[in-house]
Amino acid sequence: MFPCISIRSLVIFALFLAFVLPVAAAQYHSADTVPDQHISLSELLRMIQFYNAGGYHCQAGTEDGYEPGSGDQTCPPHDSDYMTQDWHVSLSELLRIIQFFNAGSYHTECGSEDNFAPGSGSLFECGTEGEGTSEGVIEGEGVVEGEGMVEGEGEGVAEGEGVAEGEGVAEGEGAEEGEGSVEEGEAEGQAEGTTEGSAEGGGEGIIEGAVEGQIEGEGAEEGEGSVEEGEAEGEAEGMTEGSAEGGSEGTIEGTVEGQSEGEGVEEGECVEEGEGTAEGEGEDLNLPFDPLGDYEASDYTWSSADVAYILFNGDSIVENTDGASAVGSVLTISSSGTYSLSGSLTNGRIIVAVDSSDEGVVRLIFNGINVTCLYSAPFYVANAERTVIILADGTSNVLTDAATYTYFDDVENEEPNAALFSKDYLTISTGACSFGSGQLMVNGNYNDGITSKDGLIINNGAITVDSLDDGIRGKDYIIVKDGDINVTTAEGDGFKSDNADDATTGFVSVEGGTINIVAEGEGIQAQTYLLVYNGDFNIQSGGGAGTVFDAENYSKKGLKAEVSVLILGGDFYIDSADDGVHSAAAIEIDGGDFEIYSGDDGIHSDATVDINGGDISVLRSYEGIESIIITIRGGNIHVESSDDGLNCADGSGGLDPWGPPPNPTDSEFCLNIYGGYLAVYAQGDGLDSNGDIVMTGGTVIVHGPTADNNGILDCGDFGSSIIVDAGLLVGAGSSGMPASPSNTSAQKFKMLTFTRKNAGTLCHIESTTGQEIVTFGPSKQYECIIVSSPAFVAGITYKVYFGGTYTGGTNTDGIRAGGSYSGGTQATSLTFTL
Repeated sequence: MFPCISIRSLVIFALFLAFVLPVAAAQYHSADTVPDQHISLSELLRMIQFYNAGGYHCQAGTEDGYEPGSGDQTCPPHDSDYMTQDWHVSLSELLRIIQFFNAGSYHTECGSEDNFAPGSGSLFECGTEGEGTSEGVIEGEGVVEGEGMVEGEGEGVAEGEGVAEGEGVAEGEGAEEGEGSVEEGEAEGQAEGTTEGSAEGGGEGIIEGAVEGQIEGEGAEEGEGSVEEGEAEGEAEGMTEGSAEGGSEGTIEGTVEGQSEGEGVEEGECVEEGEGTAEGEGEDLNLPFDPLGDYEASDYTWSSADVAYILFNGDSIVENTDGASAVGSVLTISSSGTYSLSGSLTNGRIIVAVDSSDEGVVRLIFNGINVTCLYSAPFYVANAERTVIILADGTSNVLTDAATYTYFDDVENEEPNAALFSKDYLTISTGACSFGSGQLMVNGNYNDGITSKDGLIINNGAITVDSLDDGIRGKDYIIVKDGDINVTTAEGDGFKSDNADDATTGFVSVEGGTINIVAEGEGIQAQTYLLVYNGDFNIQSGGGAGTVFDAENYSKKGLKAEVSVLILGGDFYIDSADDGVHSAAAIEIDGGDFEIYSGDDGIHSDATVDINGGDISVLRSYEGIESIIITIRGGNIHVESSDDGLNCADGSGGLDPWGPPPNPTDSEFCLNIYGGYLAVYAQGDGLDSNGDIVMTGGTVIVHGPTADNNGILDCGDFGSSIIVDAGLLVGAGSSGMPASPSNTSAQKFKMLTFTRKNAGTLCHIESTTGQEIVTFGPSKQYECIIVSSPAFVAGITYKVYFGGTYTGGTNTDGIRAGGSYSGGTQATSLTFTL
């Protein structure tokens, strides 16, 4: 049996140590046990077996003549044992085989580190011309000092840094100093796997796991997670149930991918802490909570011999185990263990009530159940240390409660109050190293669909919830690691975590999966933090952006967190009656693709909004982005708004433009633009700050207002200013409230006012020598234009034209580039003084 291994964003160093074997390679690689010039998954797993065992030895009669562990070493070493022939397959040597696996084939390349190379080509035996390469590694000469690769004199890989100097593997520098070391990856996070046999047959259930991210791994610098951070954070374990009833093997092959681009474990299946979560992304998020929650790999591992089988039969239950008992159509699980449930109950319940002294896991395999309860919750965890629901692969499972409950197990709290309800920690999963096809449908006719009063983890699975109130609720937290989740609510929120008593709880964390939500309330609501690493989101809240509702008494936002929204990646389609993305304190967007339609603000925080990356399109909004402080360092941002495009304010005016203004003496308001690309199409002010506007880089394009009570730019009235020290700023709009950059700006600028021009009329500025500064075609009528460009130089005269045509090139948000301008009428000329 092979262990299940996940290698997190393995960082390949460019500095391969110069221990190239001076012996002839075999025609076929030793790992190619079925000689076809291709490394299959099973052949790769054989190498993983050697890697995990810490060594290998000669063993006649096996598929490859070797066996894991120590023993006879009189035969020739394995071809993978090439860096130092020490009868051990190191991490870098394992990665070489992964490279061959991902390439689909391999061929001979004399002079490479192992005399092979990925890809198609010929196989032949290499000679032994190389002059040895054992020198220079300790002293750091590398190959430059004449050690040679195969031919004897080859040039050094990294100018001979060597191990002793700490540039190679020993100090974890990797290629280009900081890519993550092999020794860090080998010494930490050894992935372990477990396999289980079939439930009733004799076959083995094999998990073949996920091995990824081999070649171009960026390490922590690129955010993919270094070997040290990804591998050392949690030991990934693989597990499987095996075949449910037959004697055939239950095999989950997992995924082996991401090799050429160093994607790490973005698509890895059999992972824990190294899955590119808070501590595996190569970035310290400084979170006040554990975004992994109580996730335990052992929850998904069990022995098939220990499974108890229980059959639902309409109005009765067939069971034969000491850990459960049935009274009529009510099943009570009273001790930890693994139970397989199948069949239907027309009016029954599943109750988990384990004594507090029993700290084991209650593992319930939903193996095709349909349970309806006409008087209470069909599934209820009254007490258990940990309850894990496993959705058996290929099965459909349904839980349905009544519209009116006539029985509460906890009368004082009127609980349970959801179709699937747990007072304690709960996990829902397909229970394997890879995504399974197990399905769960929850019909919450009384109140919520799925509720845990502790933590709730959805590891994977296809889950559909149709509920009256909240769809999925985890009081302490909700963690989604993967899955296909569909939630529809008639009155409540899609996802909700609402523990307000503990600052380390009340959060929602999404690591991946597909999430579709149609909610009457909020799409996703977190009492403290909303943290998104990845995933595909399609969210409609409150009926969508065109819905009118009572905003004083109801909240219908897309994504919402009281403390902080932190988004590192993902694809988001948000159609919300209220704000698209909202926080009472802070929003940070570092990546992701957004398409937002909002009945109020596209992105709103009561304190700070920080955008460092991502593609963000706010295509409908009252105000596009609003917060007291807005800081843009990167990203590609497009905003369309019926009022201000960007607004640094406290939002106290709400939808009323004549509402109470913020404190005009408060210098806290500020719009900071340090980089990125921002295009604004605003009916109100393009960029509005009740304090300063500061721009030191990036590109800003403003298609501003046509009404004279708004301007392209607007800053506070009490000592505030607009400073543009660097970057390109181009804006056009009305001239009734003109505001331009301050003369203290380091970069030259010009604001021009004139008679109104039609939408699309080009404004072209060029130097007297013909150098194009900008050609801009605003999307609306305009009578004022502001340009600040790094191309403006003191002492040079520039001509300003209106009209004309632009041939060829590109048109990006009205900015023409790369073509030819002609036919305009010169309106004026500009000369900047020193």
